[in-house]
Amino acid sequence: GNVPEEKRAALAVALHDTRWIRRAIASSGSRRWWRRIEAARAIALAGTAAERDTVRRLFDDEQPAVAIAAVDCLPRVADAALVGVVLDRYASLPVMVRHYLEKTLSEIRAIVEPELVKRLRSDAPAETVAQWIALAGAIDSRPALREVRALVYHESDVVRAAAAEALRRVPNEATMLMLSVLLCDGSAIVRERAAASLGFLG
Repeated sequence: GNVPEEKRAALAVALHDTRWIRRAIASSGSRRWWRRIEAARAIALAGTAAERDTVRRLFDDEQPAVAIAAVDCLPRVADAALVGVVLDRYASLPVMVRHYLEKTLSEIRAIVEPELVKRLRSDAPAETVAQWIALAGAIDSRPALREVRALVYHESDVVRAAAAEALRRVPNEATMLMLSVLLCDGSAIVRERAAASLGFLG
């Protein structure tokens, strides 16, 4: 955490093939969950694209602490495919892991945004779409939030409520109009979120 950003890549290259890093990464399959955390921490420090499959397994670990440690690996190894896996599983993750993911995904926004936009155009289950909308708001992704505007007319009140909350990130006239429409929604939770967002925007 104290290494300047511009020197991290050079440090990772220097460390990647050291014995202790290789030994730590090799423990990713250990039966002891703290060893798996050590593996994730080693990859976060000095991992390369060669560790992507390992990160994917650690991200699916039954121990939330291991999954959280795997999140830290994403800036080092993530590509569009791995980000896609993360997004597809996002809604089913424990809340603490989702919250931890938000900051990391915002750091790799250039990879995340196209994958998130693609999913917001899908016919995925409503609860999943609502979580993607919440993520778009949390990382303040303007391309994704533009897709959210079309979802204010979604058949699910869960999705409309999530859209009403996320749109507070886009303070413009079109947003005000959409939120005003949602104030008359048939669902109480949608009306409540719309009113809260209008209040937030003043």
